[in-house]
Amino acid sequence: MSTALSQSGQAIMTEPLKEYRSIQGDQQAERERKSGHVRMDKEDVQEYTKGASAGTVGCREGGHRFPTIREVGIVFEDEDGVPEGQKFAGCMIRLLRCTGCRLVGRREFWTEVDGDWECVFSKPDYTSFKKRGPNAESYLAPPGLGRMTRKQVRAAEAANLLHGQTLATIRRQIRAAAKAAA
Repeated sequence: MSTALSQSGQAIMTEPLKEYRSIQGDQQAERERKSGHVRMDKEDVQEYTKGASAGTVGCREGGHRFPTIREVGIVFEDEDGVPEGQKFAGCMIRLLRCTGCRLVGRREFWTEVDGDWECVFSKPDYTSFKKRGPNAESYLAPPGLGRMTRKQVRAAEAANLLHGQTLATIRRQIRAAAKAAA
């Protein structure tokens, strides 16, 4: 890296800094490389969030919202086909649908343990409900692009909403709102 003097006599860098990562950042990149779980590019995440419904983006950003037992009660859909002799043989299956995106379900396995009912296992269910949302989006990322994190979805949604606004404009809006509230 080289430096030069500005007109005011101060030293300035003439070459941009290289991107430096922390040790944790290097370790994360190495884990992603070894596991094959590559993160989706920022532009691809922004494109996904532009075309997705609010419910789908909300679930990608903050997690699914499944109804509680108080809201919908307990209705079992099926009985698990676990062979007799297993620890949790004969579990009853309860299927819930996310109230946000309506694209993903949760399959719960309930059994009687010492006279009380317990949910012994639950897992996401991507196959029981329709594959496309109201904007024809899929909950899952397009194949081959990598995976999206909640943080990436949040950043992409903010970038889409704030596109074209400057920091100065936002500051003026905040000051005007504070002045109007006072």
